Amino acid sequence: MQKEYPGGLTGKLNVSLPAVLGIQAAEQPPRYIAVSKVRQVMNSASIEEREVSTFDLEGGVNVSRMFFPEAAEHAEMLEGDEEAIAAKLVEIFKEAGVL
Repeated sequence: MQKEYPGGLTGKLNVSLPAVLGIQAAEQPPRYIAVSKVRQVMNSASIEEREVSTFDLEGGVNVSRMFFPEAAEHAEMLEGDEEAIAAKLVEIFKEAGVL
């Protein structure tokens, strides 16, 4: 398994089977903000209060019904050596239209 690191670096990881893989694709890597910058904004930011002449109590979304999510079986256990698992993943991605 390979993992991408910032700066275009990749690392190869060994995974003990069975394993669960989480696969994510994005056009650009996520950007993380330094904690020092977050704290700096927290200390300098202020909330401005304003008077509102009228307030619509009827606004918002009307919820008429709610449902529990439907239980579904989406997990598929892949077995075999690395080559067989990689081939199966490619097949699954092609069926889903990702490749």
